[in-house]
Formats: sequence, structure tokens, C-alpha cells
Amino acid sequence: MVKFLRTILILLFTTLLFDGYSQHYLGVSGGFGRGGIRLFPQKESGGLWGLPSGGLTYKYYGGMKYVGGIGSDLIFMQQGFSEEIPDFSISDTTRSFNRKVNSLMLPIFWQPHINLFKGNMRIFINLGVAFSYNISSTFEVESEQNGFIASGQYQMLLVRDNRWGYGLCGGAGFNVVMGRFELGAEGRYYYGYSDLLRNRNKYETNPLRSPLDNINISMSLYYRLGSDFNSKRVKKIKHFKEDGNNKTTKGI
Repeated sequence: MVKFLRTILILLFTTLLFDGYSQHYLGVSGGFGRGGIRLFPQKESGGLWGLPSGGLTYKYYGGMKYVGGIGSDLIFMQQGFSEEIPDFSISDTTRSFNRKVNSLMLPIFWQPHINLFKGNMRIFINLGVAFSYNISSTFEVESEQNGFIASGQYQMLLVRDNRWGYGLCGGAGFNVVMGRFELGAEGRYYYGYSDLLRNRNKYETNPLRSPLDNINISMSLYYRLGSDFNSKRVKKIKHFKEDGNNKTTKGI
């Protein structure tokens, strides 16, 4: 984790350092995903589909070729998991404990890309780190035999639950360039390093490890702030030509 974070920081610094031409984009994004949990000691668990996400997104493209850009999101994301527990009221059946966690996510990523169709499309990958804050949580209990049993607000306790989280993120997607606007689609995987539940040394009935994972599919719409690369290059070439003509005239 530390080595990966150091690599990302170096790439971000390199992108900002070589800033001959730069573009800033601000946009909105929205999507849905699948959440899951990795429990240790291992227990029977599953994922939850259809978890929504959405918020603000920003990216920055420097002028150095092959370095790409950097970006960050500030989004609401619902995470979640399903855990199988024995149903002692009925023999040989189980209950599903489904929990959804409403989180505020802050991913920071490096985004190398290639341009296609004369710069009208960008194919990119994302590599970065993600930080989160768990705002609230809900639960639902279902029985294999009797169906729905109960649902409600999950009470988050300081001694039992972690509100802050961190991990890695990575994905791929494409953007279609339409003048100042960019319309994009992306698939991204969030790999949790922190635990949702404090380990059993601090709360006896909790597992030792409980990081959350999330697979998210989203669409985004960006607006470019300022002028583009090409207009800056044209102005610079025009300026060089004018300087050359002036020097020639003075020589005569």
C-alpha cells in the first residue's frame, strides 16, 4: 500500500511539473455497482447489486506526452454486503443479513490515456488511492424459509464500527470529446484496506478483518475550463512565425 501510494504521488507530481499546456475539466458523474466484504475468519458472505453512486469529478491534463492526467472525485457511494447466518428458529435454514453503508468517497488517481479519431475519443485507465467516510447504514434481515423479517437503521457505534476508510482503486473507460464537453463511461474497482468493523480485540463479536470492496460502473459529463491544447499550440506557432518575420525584416 505504501509503495503504491508513493508511486502514485510521483506520477501526480510529474504530471504537474511538466505543464507546457494544461486543461482543467469539471463534471458530474453517476452510476451503480456491486458491493461485497472480505471477512476473516472466513464466513459465508455475498454481494449486493444496484448500489447507487454519484457526485462531482475533476481531472487535469498536462502537456507532457504519455504522462496523462490526474483526477479526483467527491462522490456519494453506497457500499454493502450480504452475510449468511443460521436461523435457529427453523432447522436447516439460514438468514441473510444485508447491510448497506452510505459513504462519502474521495478517490485520487493517475489517468494515462491514448487519443483516437483525431483526438475525438480518449481511452484511459485509472490507478489511485481512495479515502472514505461512512455517513450512515441500514440493514435488512431475510429468512430462507419465511422471507422478509426486519429492516431499519443500523446504529453505528464508536467502539464497534469504523467510519473512516481507505484503499486502492483502478479501472478503465473512454471519453468522447464534443468541443468543450466530454461524455464518458468507466468501470472502476475499489479494493478496501481498512476494516468496516473494529477487530475482535476491541469488540469481541467482530471478525478480525472486514474490508469492503466495490465494483462500480458510471457515466460522466465534463466541461473544459479554459482553452484547449490545439488553440494554444496554434497561437505559439503563430507567435514564432511573427518573431521570425520581424527578425528577417530587421536584417534587410
